Amino acid sequence: MTNLATERRTLFFNFAHEPDHATATYHVVIAGRRYELQRLDGPASAAILGRERATNAFLRAVPDHALTHVVENAISLVDHVQLVHAVRGADFKTGTWSMSRVWFHLPAPAIAAAFERHAALFGPRPVSAKRHRYGLPPAATAQDLLEEAALIDSTDHATAMVGLHPEMLSIEPNSAAHIQTNYVSQDSNTQYLASLLQQTMGPATPSGMTNLVAKPPWATLMPLVNDATGRPYKKSDGQLNQYYPDWSPTVDENVGPAYTTVHLLVKNDPTLGVDVTGFNLNDPNDPVPPELLTGTKWAVHDGIPTVLRSPNGDGDDNPLVTFTNHGAGRCPYCHTPLPMAVARSRPADSRLERLLRSPGKR
Repeated sequence: MTNLATERRTLFFNFAHEPDHATATYHVVIAGRRYELQRLDGPASAAILGRERATNAFLRAVPDHALTHVVENAISLVDHVQLVHAVRGADFKTGTWSMSRVWFHLPAPAIAAAFERHAALFGPRPVSAKRHRYGLPPAATAQDLLEEAALIDSTDHATAMVGLHPEMLSIEPNSAAHIQTNYVSQDSNTQYLASLLQQTMGPATPSGMTNLVAKPPWATLMPLVNDATGRPYKKSDGQLNQYYPDWSPTVDENVGPAYTTVHLLVKNDPTLGVDVTGFNLNDPNDPVPPELLTGTKWAVHDGIPTVLRSPNGDGDDNPLVTFTNHGAGRCPYCHTPLPMAVARSRPADSRLERLLRSPGKR
């Protein structure tokens, strides 16, 4: 890791929704380093907040009660996307802990690039989920967008949960920042999920463990068990248990609508796709150049339709191929009508068309 480019970031956290946040302990692991979070309740932490507010208009606009903790000068990687979680109440004897928050830590250059990408594609930005939460106007400059990234709250949590969908997940910094800041965080369904996480749900807790926050957990932490020993695997520190979060039914229900809207936007973004028509995808000697695939989420390969011949294999050497609009199908995500192109050969009433007209056969 010593050979990788790094940057230092000071991050603030909003755990105000946890009633005992003033006494609870939290830490995060960023780029392989563990950082204990400082409570913003003393002169030392107040000095950090004052210094950061002097150069960050977003933090100046966020009320004090929404800034509960801070980590100063955390070292992160410039060219990597990191999925980070906040560990609460770690018990290094038993290995148990709770997960208050999860979010994607995006490099600052990628966030700035996402602002410019949005401006080129769509013009002025709408309000993000985070700015909506604090009643602030949309980011007008790349610096505005960078400044709001200094606060980690439930909107980052909601954005990460939606952004984990495999059709929207990217680990390339520029496309990850583009998808998360320009699509996911602006979505009204993401904003609603963020409100649920902040107002009605507590940290994720291990299965069978009492939730001290007295709110339903956003997930149940299920241990990853070593079959050979019957005991949970440990994290890289060798002390805390490894868990995977099994999302609550409420989270599952409210993540779905965001998938519905954001997924189609990502699939229709030309900057996230690549045309591989000129390559033989079945020939290992004709690979698609990696630089064309960097940061992409979809690809298109133009071809020709299948032409059906007669049952006995006879047919013209040059069959007529046409495309006709054959009614509407349904998008599997949002159930909106989609046009369907049908390849037709002589005779017009081919087996393909009869099949497509049959109920339940599409």
